[in-house]
Formats: sequence, C-alpha cells, structure tokens
Amino acid sequence: MQSSTDMRRRRPVILCLVAALLVPATALPAQNVTPRNAQASHASQATRGIVQEVKKDRIRLRALDGTDTWERLALKAQVLINDRPAVLRDIRPGFVAEVVRNKIGRVSTLKAFGEVPLSNVKGVVDQITPTGIVIRKADATTIVFTIDPATRIVVLGLPATVADILVGFSVSLQHRGSAPPELISAAPPITTDRGVIVEVSPTQITLRRPAGRVTLLLDAATIALVAGQPTPMAALKAGQLVAVDHRGPAPASTIRVLPGKG
Repeated sequence: MQSSTDMRRRRPVILCLVAALLVPATALPAQNVTPRNAQASHASQATRGIVQEVKKDRIRLRALDGTDTWERLALKAQVLINDRPAVLRDIRPGFVAEVVRNKIGRVSTLKAFGEVPLSNVKGVVDQITPTGIVIRKADATTIVFTIDPATRIVVLGLPATVADILVGFSVSLQHRGSAPPELISAAPPITTDRGVIVEVSPTQITLRRPAGRVTLLLDAATIALVAGQPTPMAALKAGQLVAVDHRGPAPASTIRVLPGKG
C-alpha cells in the first residue's frame, strides 16, 4: 500500500499534465503549422490578373500590384471563356483571367473574359450527330465542331434543330475560337428538276416529268433565263422545256428555258 508521502510527491506531476491538456489550441507555438500546410492553403485560393502570355500548358498573369506569375495548367484543367467551354489557345493577351489551383499548385479551373473574334466557316456537312458536326470545306479539308444547347440553328432561314440538318447540306457556321458554334445556317443541296411546264404563276410552277408531275414554289427572287439571259417571268408558257434549280422546299432560285419542246 502506497504511503501518504509517495502521494504527495506525485501530485505536482499530475497537476502539470492536467494543465497541459487544458491549454487552448491557439496558445500552441506557431511552428506547429508546417510549410507544406501553408502551401496547400495557398494553392486552394483563386488568383486574378491580366493575361500577358500564353504557352502550350501555362499562362502568365499580371496582378494588380504589377507582379507576374506563371500558372501551369493541370492535365484535365477546365478552361472557360466568357463562361463557355474553350481551350487554352483561344485565350489572348489582355484577357482578364481567374485561376483556381489544385492541391499541388496546378490550375484546375481557368476562367477568362475577353472578346474572341467571330469566324465564319462554309462548307458541306460531312457528318452530324446531336452533339457534333463535321464540315468539309472547299479545299477538301474537314473541321469538327461540338454543338451545345446554346447553338442557334437555322435551315433555309427558319429556326430549326440539329435533326433538320442532313449530310450533304450546305452550311455557314459562326464560331469564336474553339468554342461551340454560335450559329449554324444550313440549306439542302441544290436540286434540278427538268420537265415541261404544265402551268405557271407568280408563286409556283408545275412540271410534267417522266417520274410524274411536281409543283415547285416561286418568289420574287426567282430568276427566269432564256439562253443565259434574264427574261420576265411572264414570258414563261405552258409547253416549254425548263430546268428548275431549288433547295428542298425553298422557292426556286432559277428557271432555265431549254431548247426544244416537251
């Protein structure tokens, strides 16, 4: 059994341990926060600045205090320009940018704001899906675009959907950098119907063809040609052999009177 003398000797040690446990965490020495923890805290903060230079996988920003920093992008970094998906090469010096870093200091999100020049691409639809389109240009090269819900689609001047565009349609596509197109204006390919005029009016023409009769729309922009020269629409008569050029259901663009009779 322990004596009262031994208990008196151990009491100061116990009191010291209790006092240490009750000391508030804020009273602990500052050196308990390691440099690694400090770097991780800094890495999670956003940095803003003006774009000075853009490289393959990094960007140089100038902060308001005039200091420049190089920010390296993570492998799968998200890049947005004016809140729309983009790629790093679309960003230009002078853009305002904000970067958010991951735990190792690489940029996980890059948001930039600035005016990207509007470009226009013309060609023929080579492939199309609900989310993408492949355009074949006049030089036989192809270019691929992503279609997003914000893309405005027009077919023959009227609002339409992706489902209304078919392979072979002519298209004019407006886009900014690598962002999805803002506008896709499409039209069916030109079709030529050849036949004998059955009847004609200012708004339509009916032809007799080997495959059967067809009625095509006309409007004020339709041009009638005889021997390659414009002629009044009133000069068209039943029995004339003609070739009518049109795009799908759109009004005919030209009516060419051909030699001979039907």
